[in-house]
Formats: sequence, structure tokens, C-alpha cells
Amino acid sequence: MGDAYFLSHDYDQAQKQYLKLLDKRSSAKFKATLYYRLSKIEYKKGDAEKAKEYLEKIQEDYPLNLDVRSNGDIELSDLPSFYSVQVGSFTKPANARGLCDKLLGQGYPAYIEEACGNGKKIYRVRVGKLNSLQEACSLEDKLSGEGHPTKIVP
Repeated sequence: MGDAYFLSHDYDQAQKQYLKLLDKRSSAKFKATLYYRLSKIEYKKGDAEKAKEYLEKIQEDYPLNLDVRSNGDIELSDLPSFYSVQVGSFTKPANARGLCDKLLGQGYPAYIEEACGNGKKIYRVRVGKLNSLQEACSLEDKLSGEGHPTKIVP
């Protein structure tokens, strides 16, 4: 039943089903698969930290489980280590610095990230290094409420 919910993108219901099965005394092979599926759900929901916890549990408790090892489409290194909210992108570093300084003055943990686009340097102003997508969404709501254009980035 959990797989049906997962395939229909109802991750909350799928998670409930998988957690119910974990509470029952399932075999070790089955538990490893459940933890793997829970990690995929957390990854889809944007909670990289929780996804990593499930994957680490599999690696520690079930290192020889072939079913999980052969389906390793989520690697710990693939998961974003944090999320930020981008509030501006500029071709002139002075403009990026001005916005960054304004945000820092308002108490936001702002920073500038350099990138290249069409052969030109771009200066992106970002805020926060958050562990979950939910935290990033809250910060995005706050910043957009203050009139900033926003975009969540991993």
C-alpha cells in the first residue's frame, strides 16, 4: 500500500504506511528496504538531513543487503547539504554587495556566491544555509513578505 501512495506522489501517506510496517517485527531484509524507501520520501520532500539519517542507518545496520545496494539511486553525496533563499542576481558586484550589506544589517545571514553565465560573472545574493526545505520555505515567505524576489536553491 505504501508503494501505491509513493507512486502517486502522496508521500505523507506512503511514509505512514512504511512506518507502520517498521513498527511490526519485519525481517531485517524488509526493514532495510523500508528505511531505503523512507529515505527516498524524505529526499522528495526536501529534508536532506532526514534522508541522510535513513541512508546511514541502512549502511550501519544492513551493509550487506543486496536489494538496497543494487537500487542505490540516492547517494549521501547527492543530497543537498543545505538550502538557501536567493534574493538577487547581479552582473555588477557593487549591486550585490549593497543588497548583501542591507540584509546583513537587518540581521539576515546573507552572502554572495559568484557564478558564470553566458561568459560573464554573476553575483548571487543568498540568505541562510538551512538544513531542511521547510526552513527554507519559512525564510522565503518572510523575505518575500518584505518585498524581495525569492527563489529557494539547494
